[in-house]
Amino acid sequence: MTPRGGSTIDPAQAATGNGAVDAKGASPATIMVVEDAPEFQELVVLTLTLEPHLKVGFIASSGEEALDALDRVAPDLVLLDFRLPGIDGLETARRMKKQRPDVKIALVTAYTEEVLKRAAHDAHLEAVIPKADFSLRRVLHVLGSTPSA
Repeated sequence: MTPRGGSTIDPAQAATGNGAVDAKGASPATIMVVEDAPEFQELVVLTLTLEPHLKVGFIASSGEEALDALDRVAPDLVLLDFRLPGIDGLETARRMKKQRPDVKIALVTAYTEEVLKRAAHDAHLEAVIPKADFSLRRVLHVLGSTPSA
């Protein structure tokens, strides 16, 4: 299936058509997935491969792995788990924004406490997506490709 843990993804491995250039010649948006739970990591990757205008560029299982790859991968969007081994998702996001202020980051979490939402807002993240509500539509909305649901 799809490689995990600090893996660069070959679009041909993910799904036919994933990462294809669209009719206007635009390149697909590159997504970095930072998730330590293998089952949810796989669900996210499989969901993203349904959209031909998205390309999974890198999968990391920790914040440290993601930070090490950030400049090399140059993602348009980072889908970042909150609870990670080592540094947590919020600290990873803060460091990512310092390293690449232009990168969009959505915190994907099972925790929906208001304190977490405020902290994500203070860290200049684009969205907090509850894991229970994760969908392709939510990802496209964060990228600015669809209206809000």
